[in-house]
Amino acid sequence: MRSPIRIVFEQRSETPKYLSTLVPLLSVVAALVVGALFLLATGYSPVETYSNMLSDGFTSSRGITDTLGLSTVLICTGISAAFAFQMNLYNIGGEGQLYLGMIGGAWAGLALGDRLPSYLMVPAVLIVGALAGALWVLLPAFVRSRMGTSEIVTTLLLTYIAASLVKHFVYSPGSFFVTKNSAFPQ
Repeated sequence: MRSPIRIVFEQRSETPKYLSTLVPLLSVVAALVVGALFLLATGYSPVETYSNMLSDGFTSSRGITDTLGLSTVLICTGISAAFAFQMNLYNIGGEGQLYLGMIGGAWAGLALGDRLPSYLMVPAVLIVGALAGALWVLLPAFVRSRMGTSEIVTTLLLTYIAASLVKHFVYSPGSFFVTKNSAFPQ
């Protein structure tokens, strides 16, 4: 009788140079292929869609501004997740922390109003937003340190609570974003 095949995983002592180029390249190709499959499934042409993304996103000044403005938030959220991953903490709730950071920054901007000059207002809003996002992750950190729960589950679940808070603050009458004189969406 033959012995079963054994698969052994071993950590590499050093990564070959070709993998540092090949893995990101194959990741981009795989993402484009998966995106193309979704586009085909919904009845859109992947070639036309990808060419529009490239031409509209990088050829006009408005396209470049929009691309950089929208991607900056995602890049910063990804960098914050990368810091946690380097410490073997799997913070999947970066989106929730982003939401709370937005709430904190908006609150600071509204609360401070015209009391500060712009060169002090912008850093103040950024600091309050960063603190609000950081405070939001304290609950999963506390629960993990005291009870040993998975931070994956707690940060992911708190993302939905953060999204509900954003919805409340934007659309609910009586929140600090909606005043008597503000236009309320119908």
